[in-house]
Amino acid sequence: MTTRTAFQPGSEHNPLLSAFPYLVIALAILTRFLPHSSNFTPVGAMLLLSGACLAARRFWVPLAAIMASDFILTRYVYHFPYGSEQYFVWLGWAAMLGLGWSLQGRERAWRIGLTTLAGSFSFFLISNFGVWAAGYYPRTWAGLETCYIAGLPFYRQAASADLIFAAVFFGAWAWLRHRLAQRQIVAV
Repeated sequence: MTTRTAFQPGSEHNPLLSAFPYLVIALAILTRFLPHSSNFTPVGAMLLLSGACLAARRFWVPLAAIMASDFILTRYVYHFPYGSEQYFVWLGWAAMLGLGWSLQGRERAWRIGLTTLAGSFSFFLISNFGVWAAGYYPRTWAGLETCYIAGLPFYRQAASADLIFAAVFFGAWAWLRHRLAQRQIVAV
């Protein structure tokens, strides 16, 4: 029986390879503060990559970064009240991180694509359920249905961003790993 662990750079302990997921986390958080199309950010893809690359004991890093940026954006940029629906958003992001973890050691293009779609859909289901549960829609079956229908345009944007950014992030990760492996072979 094998144990899944985050990709470790092995004996070379390359600092760039170790820093890559953290650079992606910083980039994803930064883009939340820049002008962008509604729900078109690299946050979902960043969580998938973080789950695939980081050791589980480091999962607090992307989650803490998202929570801190949420607090700043909600309170000081958008001036919205902080509601209970936010906990569902965080739960949806934690689910994406967990789905990324399921990719560790199994990073194939088709698997990344399917996991990205599953992550986008799970985030949509969980976060919109939170909006409904917080009372933004009537707490009836029809209210829940209306909530999900109203969220579809946001879901399309988020799923598109997740797919595009996952391709970029995982592609860059694979390229970097390959490039560093080639350099190590030449050095030996």
